[in-house]
Amino acid sequence: QSQGALLRSLMLAILFAIREEVKPLLREFKTDAKLEVRPATIWKGHWKDFPLVLVQTGIGMNKAHEATQKLLDYFLPHHAVSAGYAGGLQPGLRVGDLVTPREVSDGANPPQILDHAGEGRLLTVQKPLMSVAEKQAAGERGFTVVDMETYAEVQVLQKKNIPCTALRVVFDPLEEPLGFEDPSLIKSLWKKPELLLKNC
Repeated sequence: QSQGALLRSLMLAILFAIREEVKPLLREFKTDAKLEVRPATIWKGHWKDFPLVLVQTGIGMNKAHEATQKLLDYFLPHHAVSAGYAGGLQPGLRVGDLVTPREVSDGANPPQILDHAGEGRLLTVQKPLMSVAEKQAAGERGFTVVDMETYAEVQVLQKKNIPCTALRVVFDPLEEPLGFEDPSLIKSLWKKPELLLKNC
């Protein structure tokens, strides 16, 4: 492995798709090292004295898969969290709601368990669900929220027996088409940081 992967230690890796998602955490993050290994940007350091590796993967399953592999070329965290925005697929979910799904699926292959104590099902898609009709159809299949990265990340992590949970902030509710008006929504994650650390 590139430069020799570190032995697995008490280190949490948090994966985000875009810079807007990781920005709030970086403000309080003490960076020890930063790696630019396309498509990933990886920061190693500490947040409130807790050792973390942060990964910006880029958007979509292909980039998420490749970026997660880049992470494992350098580090072997004991746990990973896929964090960031998601689309709501069920009535009642509102902008800013936090969802910790029990399982993730790509809609075609067997689902993967994320958190036995979690609620709902996360769907990872190749292309975004832009319309209300598309989201309704996914919701009728029993999915709670949708993203474009988590299933691909889990596929890589499971090869090293690294558990992964997901923490997603609802960006566009079921009743609204996909939009990008308010990138500050990700701050909802950091109002409850214990959710990120509960499985560590």
